[in-house]
Amino acid sequence: MTVHRPYWEHVPVPDDVARRIRSGAVRFGAGSLVLSLVEGIAILVLGFGLPTAHHPISGIAVMFGGISAFFHFFSSITVFSGRSYVKNGQLNKTAAGKACRLLAVFWGGTIATSLGSCGLLAMVIRSSGRSSVLPEVQYTPAIIGYLLLLLVPCVLSAVNFFIGRHLLRPAA
Repeated sequence: MTVHRPYWEHVPVPDDVARRIRSGAVRFGAGSLVLSLVEGIAILVLGFGLPTAHHPISGIAVMFGGISAFFHFFSSITVFSGRSYVKNGQLNKTAAGKACRLLAVFWGGTIATSLGSCGLLAMVIRSSGRSSVLPEVQYTPAIIGYLLLLLVPCVLSAVNFFIGRHLLRPAA
């Protein structure tokens, strides 16, 4: 029986670059991790306090917003774990490349779920007042602020992507 192990390519990096990767990954990853938790709590708490909260689809829209913060949370963990790809002056290029691709996937997931949340919330507002059971809801400053709040995970996931890519691909 043959056991196939993954191919790990290591490239030497200067000491100052290794320090920059380790310190940058910890600094940016930890800061982004804290922001993802704060934004996730804000999205959920503020979303369930919107004037549309009585509508059943509004809960799904808020959950989509929470999932976008969850994608940002995982992109923060990916940046934070970038420090472990440098050992003894060697950068694990295979793992770093996988992390960069993973950051792109998390950024895409953040965008998709934020857009889904915005679309569902817009559908709730557009369909309000058509039923005798549900009251009519207009775009209020709270709803517009919530829609803008959904941009935060997208922007911060983009920041994670570009910083992670810059840190983990020093020669490229």
